[in-house]
Amino acid sequence: MTDSHYMNTFSSLKEVLFALSREEKLLAEMFKRRKTAKYKYEYALELADDNDGRLQYLIERSVIRQNESTLEIDDLYVIFLNRF
Repeated sequence: MTDSHYMNTFSSLKEVLFALSREEKLLAEMFKRRKTAKYKYEYALELADDNDGRLQYLIERSVIRQNESTLEIDDLYVIFLNRF
């Protein structure tokens, strides 16, 4: 397996908290709608200030998953967030 097959990870807790805080509006909206439907990429992009790099950052670190034109929060984060 080459390095390109490994997913990117966060390098520190501070980096995780920063990413989750920066995308709080997006993640809160996606979490609220998690049971009704997958979230459209175009809507997520609007909540990320039309910054595709911010969405890709979350996708690369497996916070959210992309399936064609929709996004959903990764199960690990949903389980974590459900505890609150």
